[in-house]
Formats: sequence, C-alpha cells, structure tokens
Amino acid sequence: MKKPRVYLSLIVLFFLTGAGLLFWPGHRIAEPTVVSVFTDSHAARSTKSVVSAKPMVTVTFPSQARTIRAARPDSLAIGSLLADSSLDNKAVMAGLAAMTLETDRSLSERTEAMGHLLNLSVEDPATVLLPLVGDTRLPDALCNQILDDALNDSLAWQADASLAALTYRDGKEIHTKAREHLVFLVGTDHGEDVAGWTAAIAISKEKWVQAQK
Repeated sequence: MKKPRVYLSLIVLFFLTGAGLLFWPGHRIAEPTVVSVFTDSHAARSTKSVVSAKPMVTVTFPSQARTIRAARPDSLAIGSLLADSSLDNKAVMAGLAAMTLETDRSLSERTEAMGHLLNLSVEDPATVLLPLVGDTRLPDALCNQILDDALNDSLAWQADASLAALTYRDGKEIHTKAREHLVFLVGTDHGEDVAGWTAAIAISKEKWVQAQK
C-alpha cells in the first residue's frame, strides 16, 4: 500500500472514531435545562391575573342625599315646622295635627307632635283637638294624652273631650275613663246614651257659666 493512501485511511478512521464518540448515547452532551423558579408572590400575581379576567361586577351605591334622608331623625320634621317663620300658629298647629294622624310615622314622633300641639292650642283647645279625639287614626295613647291635658283646662272643655271620646273611640279603657269623668262633671250616669250625656252637659255648662259670674 502506498503511503498517501495509508495516511488517508488513518484520517478517515480518526474522523469516524470521533464521530462515533460524539453521537454515542452514553457520551451525548446534555442539552441545557431551563428551570423556571416562581416565587409565591409571582404565583399569587398569576392567580390574580386569571381571576381578573372574569367580568367585573358594578356595584351602585345610593346617593348621598337619599342616605341622609333615610338616616334623618323623626324629630327633624317637627323642628323644621316649628322653626318656619313664614307660618303662623294656626298653620303650625294644622301641620302638627296632621302629623299625629299619619300612621306611617313612628309613635314617638307623633307623641312629640302632640306635645307641641297641646302647648300651642292652650288658648282654644277644642277647635284643634276635638276633631283629633273623634278621628280613629289617632292612637288611643295620644287620645289619653288629650284627655289628661284637658284636666288642666276648663270644665266645659273637659266635658266636650270626654263626650267625644265616649262617642267615637272604641277602646274599653278610654270609654271607662271618659264615662267616669263625665259622671264626676255632671253628677249623673247616662251610660252609653250619647243624647242623654249631651243634654246633661249643656245644662252643666250653663251652671258653670253662672258660677263664674
């Protein structure tokens, strides 16, 4: 064999040996492995991103004015009525009387309105209060308030208030209270006889007028 061919054979053999070593499974060069490390905060951010992908819910809050009206104390309406300088006493009393009959108002507010009404109507209580005694929208508690306050006024007004309660009120307690006071005023008991009571009161009023002269 000639030397150039020997050299060529050695070169080819060396090349094949090197190539075999390169591609042999046990000697294959491992590919670089990319390891992704995520911290808890990153995972949390990823989770939030997934959640935020959901449609957003719009929450509508009530307006400030509406909230203030809902939280307004009951007494504020009464205070505003009493402080209104454009109204005379008659108009104020009419407003207070209307409040006592409004069933959607709290009993405490209606009681407060009645208290102011009793103070303002001291000069002529019958005109303002007598219609309330005969109105069934007025709670028995407020009717009793009128009857109790009448004890500080004239005998005529006491008789009229008690007769109205006996005639128009359904409560047994008020009936008993009104009837007993009428017996005290006129001296006789007419039971449930409204006409009898009316006549007896008329006679008594004449006596009371004469007694004042």
